[in-house]
Amino acid sequence: MLTLKDSALAATGDVIMGQGQETQTDLTLSPQSSIKVSGNMSIAQGNAASAKVIVDNADLSANSMSIGEGDTAAVTMTGNGATISSGNTFTVAKGNNASATLDYSDSKINIGNGYVGVGEKSHTLLKLDNSTFHAAGNIDIGKGSSTIANVSVGAGSNMLIKGNASIGVGDQAKAKFSVKDSVLNIGGSLVLGQGNSTEAEMSVEHSQLYSGGLLLGTANNAVVSMSANNSEISVVGDYTVAKGDGSEATLIYKNSDINLGNGILGAGSGVKTDLSLDNSKFVASDGIIIGKGDNAITNLSISDHSVFKGERINIGNGAYSKNSISITGNSIFDFGSSQESTIGEGDYSQSLVTINDASVYGDGSLTLAKGNNSFAVLNLQDNAVTNANNISLATGLGSKAIVNVSNMNSGQFNPVSMGAGDGYAEVNFDGVNGYTLSTNFICMDSGSCADTVINVNRGTVSLSGTNDWKGQINVYDGTRLDARGNDAVDGILNVSKEAQVDFNGYSQHMTGIDNKGMIYLSDGSASSDVYLDKDYVAHDGSGVQFGIFGQKEADVMHVKGDTSGSSGIVVTTNSKNKIKKGGDILLVEVNGDSSGSFYLNSLIKNGKEYKVTGDYIDVGAWEYALNKKRKNWYLSVDMRPEPGAFINNSKSMLDMFALQRYDIPGQHRYPTLFENLYNNGMWIQINNNSGSNSEVYDNLKTSYSLNTMMIGGDIYNWTDGYNYSHIGIMGGMGSAANKTTSTNNKRATGNVDGYTLGLYHVFQQNISDGLNESERQGLWTYSSIQYMDYDNSVSSTNNFKADYGVNGFRLTGEVGYLKNIGGIQPSDFYVEPKLYLSHTELSGGVVEDLQGGKITYPNSLTIIEPGVFFSYRKTHESTSNDEAMFKDYIKQSVVDVWFGGGYSFKTGNYSRTNFDSDMVEYNTSDNFVLKSGVEFEFLKDARLLLSSSYSINNDRNLSFILGGNYYF
Repeated sequence: MLTLKDSALAATGDVIMGQGQETQTDLTLSPQSSIKVSGNMSIAQGNAASAKVIVDNADLSANSMSIGEGDTAAVTMTGNGATISSGNTFTVAKGNNASATLDYSDSKINIGNGYVGVGEKSHTLLKLDNSTFHAAGNIDIGKGSSTIANVSVGAGSNMLIKGNASIGVGDQAKAKFSVKDSVLNIGGSLVLGQGNSTEAEMSVEHSQLYSGGLLLGTANNAVVSMSANNSEISVVGDYTVAKGDGSEATLIYKNSDINLGNGILGAGSGVKTDLSLDNSKFVASDGIIIGKGDNAITNLSISDHSVFKGERINIGNGAYSKNSISITGNSIFDFGSSQESTIGEGDYSQSLVTINDASVYGDGSLTLAKGNNSFAVLNLQDNAVTNANNISLATGLGSKAIVNVSNMNSGQFNPVSMGAGDGYAEVNFDGVNGYTLSTNFICMDSGSCADTVINVNRGTVSLSGTNDWKGQINVYDGTRLDARGNDAVDGILNVSKEAQVDFNGYSQHMTGIDNKGMIYLSDGSASSDVYLDKDYVAHDGSGVQFGIFGQKEADVMHVKGDTSGSSGIVVTTNSKNKIKKGGDILLVEVNGDSSGSFYLNSLIKNGKEYKVTGDYIDVGAWEYALNKKRKNWYLSVDMRPEPGAFINNSKSMLDMFALQRYDIPGQHRYPTLFENLYNNGMWIQINNNSGSNSEVYDNLKTSYSLNTMMIGGDIYNWTDGYNYSHIGIMGGMGSAANKTTSTNNKRATGNVDGYTLGLYHVFQQNISDGLNESERQGLWTYSSIQYMDYDNSVSSTNNFKADYGVNGFRLTGEVGYLKNIGGIQPSDFYVEPKLYLSHTELSGGVVEDLQGGKITYPNSLTIIEPGVFFSYRKTHESTSNDEAMFKDYIKQSVVDVWFGGGYSFKTGNYSRTNFDSDMVEYNTSDNFVLKSGVEFEFLKDARLLLSSSYSINNDRNLSFILGGNYYF
C-alpha cells in the first residue's frame, strides 16, 4: 500500500508495485500529491492480482502504465480532480477473466494507446463524469471473447480518440456505451460489439459524436441497439450496424441529426434491423444499405419531420428478405440521384412501404420488387408527397409491385416517370379527389408491359403524362379517370357501370376498351382520336360521348379489332363550332367484325342536354341521327326544315302589300289635260307572287307563293290646271304559303295571313311646251305609309308547330321624271327614269323551339331601287256617227304599254333566322327587276291594269298584278 498526502514522488526509471500472483496493491494520492515516472509503471502484475488506485486532486503520470495485468486480475481506479497521463500505453486489467472499474469525475486522462479489460471473459466499467479522456492512438475496452464492457461518458465530459476505439470486441462479448451531455471525437472508427453473438448497446443523449467510422455488432448473431436523443452524430466513413448472419440491430433516434458517409444496416443472412427516426435526420453522402442478406428483416420507421436520405438506398437486397418502411408526419425519404436505389432487390423478397403525410424525393430512380419473384407494396396515404424522378415497379421476372394511392391531392405523389418491368405492376387510386398525375408510365420489360394494372377504386384521377403500359386500367363504380394529355391512357380500359372516363379532347392509343360506364372523348372544345389495337366491348347502359367541331370534324374512335355489345352515344358541341353544310360525320371506324351496335342517346349543346326523339334529335337549326354505313358509324347532320319556313314567312311579310306607284291602277299615265283633274278615283288590285329560294349552302330548298288583294281611293285632290296632287287611303288582305324540304327529305310549311291599312300621296308636275297641251311631262312623286298585321304558323313533319303574331309598318317614297322622246313634235314614246325607296319593320312575340330554344326571324328590309321605264301611249278619239252615239260612255280609247326595270339594293335582316344560337341564312343578293305591263282606258272614267315583274337573282321570283280604276 502506498499513500501520498501532499507529497510528490518522481522516478527516472521504471516503477513496479505489487508484482506476483494474488498480490493486492493499493495506491492512494491525496490532494496536491503527484507521482511522475519517466519510464514504465507497473502495478499489480500477476495472475489474480488486484489493484486499487485512488487519485484525488492529484497527478499520476508515466511513460507507460500497466495496472492489473494478468488473468483474473481485478483493478479499481477512481479519481476526483485527478490527472492521469500515460504517454505511450495505458493498460488496465489485461488478462482472461480480468476486471476493471475506472470511475473519474472532474478529471483528465491523457494516454497514447489504451487497453482496458483486454482478455477473455473480462469485465470492464469505464465511467467519466465532467472529465476528459484523450488518446493519441487507439483504445480497446473489453476486448476478448465473452467480455463485458460498460462505458459511460457523463455530463460535461469530452472524449478524444485520434485512432480507433473499440468496446466489447470478441465472440459473445457484451458492450454498453452511453454518452450524455458530452462530446466524443474519434478520428478512426468506433467499434462496439464486434464478434459472433455479441451484444452491444449504445445511447447518445444531448451529445455530439464525431467519428471516422461506426461499427456496431459486426459479426454473426450479434445483437445491437443504439439510441440518440437531441444529439448530433457525424460519421465520415462507413456506418455499419449488425453486419453478420443472424444479427439484430435496433436503432432509435429522436430529435437528432445523423450524418454519415456510407451506411450498412443489417447485412447478413437472417439479419434483422429496426431503424426508427423521430424528428431526426439520417443523411448519407453516399449510399445506405439496409437488410442485405438472405431472409433479412428490416423495419424502418421515419416520423415527425424526419429525413432519411442517401445518394443510393438499397433495402432488402437479399433473397427472401422482408422489409417494412413507414414514413409519416411530414417526413422525407430521399433516395438521391443514383439510378440504382431499390426496395426488395433480392429474389423472393417482400417489402411494404407506407408513406403517410410524408414525402419521397429523388433525382434518380427507385425500384420496388427488383428481384425475381419479389413482392413490394408502396402505400401513399393522406397527403403523401413525392418529387421523385422515377419509380420503377416489378423489374424482376415473376416479381410483383403494388402502389396504393389514397386520400391524396394534386401535386403530391407525382414522380416524373413510373416504369414497369418483367413482373406484375399495379397502381391503385383510392380516395383521391381531383388528383392529377403527370407521371410518365414507362415500359421497361422485354415484352409489352401487358402485366400491369391501374385501378381507380375511389375518387377522381387525372393522368397527364404518357403511358406505355399495355395492361389493364380499371375504373370502378363511382370513380372518374381523366386524361389530361395525349397518350395518357393505354392498355385495356375497363370502365365499370357507374364509372366515368374523360379524354378531354386528347388522343389516345390503347389496346382495347371494355365499357360498362361512360366514356367522354371530349366536351366539344378540342378533338380527340382514340385508337384501339384490339376490340371495343360494350355492355348495356354504357355510353360514349363524342364532340363535333364543325364541318366534318369530330372525335373518332378507331377500332382495329371487333366491336360487340351496345353503347349509347352522346354528342356534344357548342355555338363556336359552326356546321355549314349537312352530311355524315365519322364517329366510329371499325376494321374488324362490326357486330356491336350504337344508338344516339342525347346531344349536349352549350351545356344543355337534349334527349333523342325517336331516332333523331332536333337541336337548334340542325337534326342529328346516327347511321351505320358498312362497318362504320356516322352522325348524320341535316338542317331542319323549320328555319326555311320562318325565313320565308318573314320574306312574305316584308314583301306583302308593298306598292310602287305604277302598281296602283290608274297611276301609270296622266289623264288628258283638263279632264279628271278634280276627280277622285277608286281602285282595286290583285297580286300573285311565286318563286323559289334556297339556304346558302343548299341545306334547304323552298318554294313559296303570295296572294294579295288591295283596294284604295282618293280622298283629296288639288290642281292648278297643270300640276296636281291627291291623297288616298288603301287597305288590303293577303296570304302566303311556303314549303321547305331538307336534305333528308323532312318538310316544313309556313303560312301567313295578314291585312294592311295605309295612306298614299301622289304629286304630278306638268311642263307645257305650248304646242300640245294634251300631253303632260315632268316630275312626279309617290309616298305612302302602311301598317300591317299578320298571323303566322309553321309546322313540320318533325311534329313541330308554332303560331305567332307579327305587326309591322312600312314607309315608301318614289320619284320619277316623265319625258316624251319626240322632241318638238310629240310622239307616242316616252322615257321615264325613277328611284324607289322603301323600309319595312316587323315586330312580334318570342317563338320557342320544342326544346325550349329561342327562335328569331327576319324583321327588317330596306330597298333602294333605281330604274327606268320605256313606254308607248296611243290615244284614239271617237269620230264617226256610230261612235258618237256612245259619246257619253266611250270618251276615248287609251293604250299604255311599258317595259323596263331597275336594280334593287337590299339591306336589313331579311334573310336570316337564329335557332337557339344557330344562324341560318338564305341566299340573298342585289337583283335586277324586269317589269312590263299594259293599262287600258276604253270606258268612260275607267282603266284596267295588267302587269308583271321578274327578279333576276337567287329567288327566281315572278309576280303578276291585275287591277282596275274608276274616277268619280
